[in-house]
Amino acid sequence: MLELGLLLNRLSSGMNTLSIADTANALASGLVVAYPTEGVWGLGCDPFNELAVRQLLAIKSRPIAKGLILVCSNLAQIKSLVNLSHDELITLDTPLPTTFLVPFHENSLPECVTGEHDRVAIRYSKHPTIKALCDTLGQPIVSTSANPSGKPTATNTQLIAEYFPTIPICEGELGDNTQPSRIIDFQSGKIIR
Repeated sequence: MLELGLLLNRLSSGMNTLSIADTANALASGLVVAYPTEGVWGLGCDPFNELAVRQLLAIKSRPIAKGLILVCSNLAQIKSLVNLSHDELITLDTPLPTTFLVPFHENSLPECVTGEHDRVAIRYSKHPTIKALCDTLGQPIVSTSANPSGKPTATNTQLIAEYFPTIPICEGELGDNTQPSRIIDFQSGKIIR
């Protein structure tokens, strides 16, 4: 793993593609990163680092009120955050990439992650890069599309570099989905997206 000083030096010299281990180090150090997801490129950060979350929202020009998605590599990473029984929790493991809006425990997440909502968006991901990042960190990470608000979502690293020239990009490939994950309200079953 690169030390933060070496990582920042490398990024400032224009070498912004990172290994999974170095991307995890960047996340742990409070940086915003781009990484491949099931269908589009995403931007992420440590959801428990409020400064990093606010930086991500600022570079996307995304209002705090909207809230953000968290991705995890196993359900144990979110168990203490969400207000679900064990049986309810295991239903978040679906064959298709699905983001669920679920109730969360008060004070378990910064308001800049949950926005103005009484639920948080959670996706249990089987994508190899997301799994590796979350496993390395031992926690969920923020996942939002890699685009400034109002612009097309990045489906390649060239567009990420155009939109966000200073953001490190994690090595890896997009999954086979052609659209972002569907979003379902856990309690009502209503499909939001």
